[in-house]
Amino acid sequence: MSSSFDGTNRPRVGIQDLPGEILSHVFEIYISSHLRPSWAGSTEAIHYSVRQLQLRLVCKRWADIIISRYFWFINIRNPERLQVLLENWTTLYADAPVYSERRCPVIKLKIDSVWFHKSDYLQGILLETEQSINAASGSNPTASVPALTLNAAVSPNASGPSLGISQPDSLLDPEDDDSHSIENPENDAGLAVDGDSDSSDPAQVAFIIRTQLCSMDTTIKILDLLGQNLKSLEITLVNSFAFPPSFVAAVTRMRFLQRLDICYRYRLQVPMGRFQKNTLIDLLQSLPQLQYLKFQCRDLLPDFTNSGISLPNLRLLGLVDLIGNSDKGILSLCHLVQHRLRYLELISDHQNTNYIVPMLQLVRKTLQALNVSTEKLALVSNLDFPQLQVFGPTHFDFDSPKVGLEDNCVYFWSMLRNVRTLAIAPKGCWTAMLGYFFDCWNTSKQNDTDPVSIPGDKKSPFHYLPNLRHVIFVPKFPSHIPLVILKDLFGRHHIQIHAGDYHHLKDIERLDQLLHTRTI
Repeated sequence: MSSSFDGTNRPRVGIQDLPGEILSHVFEIYISSHLRPSWAGSTEAIHYSVRQLQLRLVCKRWADIIISRYFWFINIRNPERLQVLLENWTTLYADAPVYSERRCPVIKLKIDSVWFHKSDYLQGILLETEQSINAASGSNPTASVPALTLNAAVSPNASGPSLGISQPDSLLDPEDDDSHSIENPENDAGLAVDGDSDSSDPAQVAFIIRTQLCSMDTTIKILDLLGQNLKSLEITLVNSFAFPPSFVAAVTRMRFLQRLDICYRYRLQVPMGRFQKNTLIDLLQSLPQLQYLKFQCRDLLPDFTNSGISLPNLRLLGLVDLIGNSDKGILSLCHLVQHRLRYLELISDHQNTNYIVPMLQLVRKTLQALNVSTEKLALVSNLDFPQLQVFGPTHFDFDSPKVGLEDNCVYFWSMLRNVRTLAIAPKGCWTAMLGYFFDCWNTSKQNDTDPVSIPGDKKSPFHYLPNLRHVIFVPKFPSHIPLVILKDLFGRHHIQIHAGDYHHLKDIERLDQLLHTRTI
């Protein structure tokens, strides 16, 4: 043990001699304070990253702690980042005799812009690109542009022309098991025109492919490399929706995976890839340990009836921006998990609402936490949720005359009669918010148990929320919430006020558990 003596002849312990738990906590605070998502590509973020990684050179013990804290979450936004990881990741473990002997620190992995292409179409695009460039420049084939491959690493400063391409029906793979058309409200013809750009220029298509899209093959490689201890996986598919057997096998090997987020994004600049939505069933069949499942995939959910999917550990289901003919997929999935689902997020501003009430009828008896879009409150406000304890964060526009609630106010608050934690994401100016709460919530109390009706014979929401103990404001700027004034209003009813960055239902639920534990 290395130590020195101060003037009192007492040994002074250096930071290298601190217990592992304390040292880990110090590094965790230091690293997390510089890992804000808004900094992702900034020069300052890179500067802090370099400084943090240099600390691992102090000694092996520090290296283990720094790596485990710094690399717990990796966000891959483009093929260059993916390729750099594939080529350099194992060098961080050069001192380990075998890579598998050292615990992989990555706990959460997010991969954007995965494109599952059609091989024949892709090769045609690349070949046509090379030929057109050669013809335009008069050069020979060996003197053309650098290799046009999906895995080519490109400069982070690379830029290219704006792209718009047509997407004819011939691009649909005849072997795909789903005859699927993507809803495109911006342009039903599937065309994009940016200025005077050539909408069929294969060079532009190839540029997009190799600089902005992660191929399915390289995605599978990174899953095998980083999936050893992964607990959370978020993947965004672009103009394709399919999970090949090799992808399913890679995810199946993630023994600790608890959370899966699947997102679909449509881009006009990208050719259509493979659509085999029934392969989602194969993927979910291989993940019985899942606890959290979230879909943001428009109308691409398959029919899960007779699928054989169990998901015995699923507790939280998130459904975001599901549209079109999603009804059958959503309802069949809820049938599978209706007796064990505890948390539900239902976020959508689309007009198709046929599935909402039947779905909630299936799961309402077991739900403990619920978040519903403000636009859908009128549909669910007359339902009974006997075990509901947490609601929100729901967005309320306090600049709106009705705030989205007054039409069904009594029914809405009655629905929340068992809720002990209410989360509100306010929109609008704080003066309008204060006006709303003092007009609609404020009461004078004759005693601590008997709230009096406010003027106009309208009862305050406090009347319908006898179990409410905590209100959490989730503003964009927490400092803009007038907490002192609100604490005075709600404090009269023994309700605590909080504000913070709790934008997800699971975060609200964790805070509810913590607050409830402290108050009992």
